[in-house]
Amino acid sequence: MLKDLYVMKIDAKQELDNMNDAEEIDRFKRLIMIPDGVNIDSLLDGERYYLTGEKGAGKTAMLIYTALKAEELFDAERCFIIFKEFSQEERLDYTGLAHVTRYNQEEMDPYVDYEFVWWWVFHNAIVETVLNSEKEIFLPNESLDTYLASVKAVTSNPRGDNRRMPVITKDGYIEAAVCVQIRGIEIKLNGKVNFERNPEDKQKVRFSTHVNELNRLFTNLGAGDSQLYMVVDEMNLSSKNTEEFERDVIMIRDLVIAIERFNALSKSSHGNVRVIGSIRNEVINSVKAKGKEINKSVESYGIPIDWTQYSEENLRHPLIKLLMISVQKPPDFLVQRQEFAPGMPNWYSMTEIF
Repeated sequence: MLKDLYVMKIDAKQELDNMNDAEEIDRFKRLIMIPDGVNIDSLLDGERYYLTGEKGAGKTAMLIYTALKAEELFDAERCFIIFKEFSQEERLDYTGLAHVTRYNQEEMDPYVDYEFVWWWVFHNAIVETVLNSEKEIFLPNESLDTYLASVKAVTSNPRGDNRRMPVITKDGYIEAAVCVQIRGIEIKLNGKVNFERNPEDKQKVRFSTHVNELNRLFTNLGAGDSQLYMVVDEMNLSSKNTEEFERDVIMIRDLVIAIERFNALSKSSHGNVRVIGSIRNEVINSVKAKGKEINKSVESYGIPIDWTQYSEENLRHPLIKLLMISVQKPPDFLVQRQEFAPGMPNWYSMTEIF
């Protein structure tokens, strides 16, 4: 019966619970369905890097699938950046997951340039992945050590709590170390990195200048024999009050811009990192009115997910195709038949399914 068939979780973020299990990963890739018009290859080769659609359209699931396909096809590394409010138990669960970094948008200070913050988030995710991966994303040399140390110089939890975002002062400064240990070796950054120090507090450096230095160091890295696919899940707009809604609109607008510019930066250098994000349609409509232009970015590099495409062939209806995928490897109570889709092996009659 249909109730005995395995279906994915309603919130695809919860599928990340299984991303450390090879069997669960295989089942995820086998059961997911890609709608007509969504060209995953264009995400894999870097031609497109946004997935857009309504709430519940499957953007997160397709992001996960894209990263898993990159791992399968190219032996690429993957990492997931997600935004969600968790209970304490959930937070501990997600903290232990490989390749997953959770951020809370409410940790972002309201007076900063969010685009610089997103650049830092990307650099931080790259460094965490490189340090925890056995794959060679970049050539191991002094340039890589300097880059890793420069990112780690800014601690993401100076308050000793679960905060992952850097603490930026109202005048744009952050605390940064001049010596950082990378894989047990102390890396000295003086003379290698342009630290724009705060004249009144030498332990602090200007955040925007430091991010620009990270971008410069990033472009100097040599390509290794692997790649990194970084997928950024959609961020919700707060409905608590107008102030938080406006903050989130600007934050998402700058995230869209940062994804495009970071991909351009990577392509212009080694090309070993690709960032793919998802954006909800209602968010796009809200962001359009907020200054910086994002229409061209989304339209040029986005892929809309649409499940309402009409087809005269009944078996090509999205819901029927989903059902067909689910019963390719059915429970024992189903008996193999040919009449469900003549000429196609391993399909089953509708009467037996129901």
